[in-house]
Formats: sequence, C-alpha cells, structure tokens
Amino acid sequence: MMRSSSAQRRMARRSLAVLAATGTSIGLGCLLAAGPVSRMAGLPDQGSARWLLRLFGVRELSLSLGLYKSLRRDDSRQARLTAELTALAQVGDVAATAVTALGGGVPPRMVAGVTLGALPTLVCTWLIRRGYPE
Repeated sequence: MMRSSSAQRRMARRSLAVLAATGTSIGLGCLLAAGPVSRMAGLPDQGSARWLLRLFGVRELSLSLGLYKSLRRDDSRQARLTAELTALAQVGDVAATAVTALGGGVPPRMVAGVTLGALPTLVCTWLIRRGYPE
C-alpha cells in the first residue's frame, strides 16, 4: 500500500520530534549528570570520561536544536541535513565504541548498547528522508 505524501510528511515530522526530544534528554543527562551516566554506562570513574560525556551532551543538544528548528520551520532541506548528521554521528559512535572495545577500553555490552541505540535514529532518518524528498 502506498502512503500519501501528506502521511509521509506527518510521519517525518513525528520522527523529527522523536529525534529532537531524545537527543535533548540524552544531551541534558550527559551534560548535567556525567558522573552517574558514566557509572551506569560502565565507563571508568575518571575526569576524562566525564569530560567526554559532557562533550557528547553538547553535541546531542546542538543536533537537537537543529532538529527542533527544522520542525518548527517545516524546512525540508534542514530536516534532511540535521537528521543525516544525527545518523552519521550515531554511526561514528558505534564505530568508535567498537574500536575502543577491541582495545579493552569498554565492555562489549557497551558496543551492543550503542549499536541498539543507533537503530531507532537510523529508522527515524529514513522516515524523514521519505517525508522530505529532495
């Protein structure tokens, strides 16, 4: 069954909202509670790990701001770009976590968690690309 373009646009807008809200929540959590997030993720309780989590939080908040702006303006070009950047960041997170796990820096369960966490982002990005065609 073929979906109408208005239904695809609604789904894309919902996906933008989900990505933006999730990124904001994760970003604020990492920025404001880096210590507990670090322990929960199984990272070493070191200042460098907390600093990296805070930087990760800033990145998530920045991407979320772009997603919110594109949603508010219903700007198809910005929606596609920010969704694709968010997906690219997630793929980079998976790659970096996998390489770090190979060196023994993080537990393998961390790789699984980051990978599973990236899947909804990739699905949302696909829905956004469908709802905002070039």
